[in-house]
Amino acid sequence: MTGPFDSGPFDGGLRGDDADADIHHDDAAYVLGALSPADRHRYEQHLAGCARCRESVQAFAGLPGLLSRVPVEQVGAEPAAPPPELSGDLFTAARRARWRRRVMVVAGGAVAAAVCLVLALLLAFGPGRGPTGGQAPPARAMTAVAPAPVTATAALATRPWGTDVTVRCRYHGAASYPVGYTLVVVDTGGHSERISSWSAVPDKTMVLTGTTATRPDRIRAIQVRASDGTPVLSLTP
Repeated sequence: MTGPFDSGPFDGGLRGDDADADIHHDDAAYVLGALSPADRHRYEQHLAGCARCRESVQAFAGLPGLLSRVPVEQVGAEPAAPPPELSGDLFTAARRARWRRRVMVVAGGAVAAAVCLVLALLLAFGPGRGPTGGQAPPARAMTAVAPAPVTATAALATRPWGTDVTVRCRYHGAASYPVGYTLVVVDTGGHSERISSWSAVPDKTMVLTGTTATRPDRIRAIQVRASDGTPVLSLTP
């Protein structure tokens, strides 16, 4: 018989050297009267010649008396069920805990998604620039400075790298050949910089954006020029 006492203080190395080593494990069962008559007789014969087992039996001698003090009703009684009101409170608390965990998971996912979206926008468009450039800068009509069947508006937006110039241009003629135009920035020093070019499409509004390193306060004029370099539209910021 094996039990919680198999590796007790009397389970020494000598047991493995005996031919009938298993009998050394019957000490507790012998004290509690759990052996069959044949096994009990065999153990008593062994006990007469084994000092180690006699020490074990003496160590377990008080165990029956201790067990006899435990009320039989307590040993066989079913575990008491919690009061109905306590059961209800436990169920409610568990349900609320699950609900809180679910809310925290959803909220955490929403925050993570928002952070990822902000990071993606910053990476895609750079600081200070959204997918539509934030609030669109006001567009102003460009003034005709030479006869030409073209009208346009221009808007300037300050950027960390300089200035974005957005032009909405419409060609009103019926061109039988490609008519080319360029978008030019003239700075306060008189230097001209071409930042965009296109071919006119009759009765179509074209939206063009050019970028310059010149800051808005250093721009004297925004011009639309014909293919021969003649300014036809101009805007003074």
